[in-house]
Amino acid sequence: MLKLLRSPYNTLTRSISTSTKIFNVEAPKVLVPETPSVITPADIYKDIKFIDTIKPRQHYDPHYVAPVSDSVQAKVASPFPNYVQAWLKDFKTNEPLDLLNISSQVFGAPLRRDLIHRAVVFERDGLRQGTQSAKNRAEVSGTGKKAFPQKKRGKARVGSLRAPHFRGGGRAFPPKPRDHSTDLQVKVLHHALRSILSTKYAQNQLIIVDKILPNSPKTKDLAAILNAHNWNNSYVIAGEQNDNLLLASKNIEKLLVDDIYTPKLYQMMLHSNLILDLSALAHFEYLLSVE
Repeated sequence: MLKLLRSPYNTLTRSISTSTKIFNVEAPKVLVPETPSVITPADIYKDIKFIDTIKPRQHYDPHYVAPVSDSVQAKVASPFPNYVQAWLKDFKTNEPLDLLNISSQVFGAPLRRDLIHRAVVFERDGLRQGTQSAKNRAEVSGTGKKAFPQKKRGKARVGSLRAPHFRGGGRAFPPKPRDHSTDLQVKVLHHALRSILSTKYAQNQLIIVDKILPNSPKTKDLAAILNAHNWNNSYVIAGEQNDNLLLASKNIEKLLVDDIYTPKLYQMMLHSNLILDLSALAHFEYLLSVE
């Protein structure tokens, strides 16, 4: 007779019975997991939760190496300087005063035509007035009387003379006042501004002056300075504006003056030269520097 008994050490014990005595032969010590009589949903969820913690790539890739966190990676210093150089000039005489080290993150960024296009479209969408309007058949003036009888004319039935296919009738789907402005991420706008400033610097069209202070509010005095330095087609961004500059620049055709808080990217691309004073330069370096 052969029996299988459960030992206290969770091993299978084989009992062989003969006519004279019983020999207990112990099987190899292979642990058999004890299966509970009732499996609860909590036990299944525990196993699933353990499996989810294992990365899928660790199962099949023998060369998998866990990524090192950013805090552990060594930061190697760049051998290139983080600045580019530009001349500081006098506004009235165009004489160089000093050699400035300006940020290469702002004035040495790569050209991104796609971001410049998105920024210019965003800027020009916001300039649209959106006041177009026309009347539909309910708004146009006219009688509401039925023009012709419904039957016995041999022609198509006519309900109202204000329909769009009649002369003097309303328009079908007329334009109405609406907002044409679109949205754009601030980072995309800043990246486009960096690209434009860097392009102006690379094309030698960026002019940095100490102060933009005309002698008088007369247009001819400011025009004489611009003509002498070949700065006729220029976009001026001044951090320190004064009444003389604003009054003198109003009647010059290809000159536009703005403050540092409302720079226009389209005007930067439209004008040949970009003139900045020291206040505007410091503002752009602070605003567009990447940490």
